[in-house]
Amino acid sequence: QDTSDDLLLLDTSDWSVKAEIPKRVGFAVSTEADLVAGHDGNSNGPKIFVHSLSDGAERFSTALGKGVRIAALALSNDGSRLAVLTEATKDADEPEVPSSQVPKDLRGAELDEFKQKNDGKTSVLHLFDVAGGGPLGEAKTYYSTNPGATLFFDGDAVVAVNYLNVNARIAPSGETAIFQLQNSFNYGIGRSHDGSLILTGGLARQSVTKTADLAGSVGTVEKLPGWPEYWKGFSAASGDPIYGA
Repeated sequence: QDTSDDLLLLDTSDWSVKAEIPKRVGFAVSTEADLVAGHDGNSNGPKIFVHSLSDGAERFSTALGKGVRIAALALSNDGSRLAVLTEATKDADEPEVPSSQVPKDLRGAELDEFKQKNDGKTSVLHLFDVAGGGPLGEAKTYYSTNPGATLFFDGDAVVAVNYLNVNARIAPSGETAIFQLQNSFNYGIGRSHDGSLILTGGLARQSVTKTADLAGSVGTVEKLPGWPEYWKGFSAASGDPIYGA
């Protein structure tokens, strides 16, 4: 993906460009199903696309309503489902508590949850059937996140992990649980190939966390001359190795 959000599909045998797909923001991949998804970034009704990774051919597309902005996308590992989480919009049904009235005894995830439930805003989780080409349902959630968050499936639910470390597991019904990871801000975010591990890192510290029960371990990198290093990203192969940069 280049800085214009265009996608380039490269043949790794000779690095020739197999296909170029214009502006697919927030792209998500299912290597198992040979698919890549992204949206065109149009706030006047964004359109979402799914393409073949082999040749860039379009496999699925759908549009959301005028004024909707997309925070994150996810494809299930098998490529059968697409999840789309919108950015927050004002919602008269949710209370809006001023910061001066936030309970002083709340800390960590409990504080994050209170703020999310009382900021007067909600988001919508959309689920689509990629093969069938139609919607599977949608649900409102009190949780919202900035664009650029990482979204992935965990069974029927989706998990959102963002830079601010205000993360969530969202069920198809919209039921939501907020959680934090152990390394403060998440400058780098990734996951294991099967989604069973969440990989995050901040200033010289990194966490490997089990998606199922959020049990995790924290490590540190060796210090080099100058300021400690920030983790920028993580990835994983289908076997054991985990890669971080």
